[in-house]
Amino acid sequence: MQQDSIEAGATPVPMGESGIGTSGFVEALAYFMGTQAFTLPCNQLADRPGRP
Repeated sequence: MQQDSIEAGATPVPMGESGIGTSGFVEALAYFMGTQAFTLPCNQLADRPGRP
């Protein structure tokens, strides 16, 4: 991901298998840029009660 793309308003969405470091990458990038970020563990959404 390029920093200028993020600064231009693009929203990065890194996806991949569990445990490959996507959350850590996002957190490090946010720290580097002096901002905040949140992660949404989508692989856990399927485990919620009431979901098919």
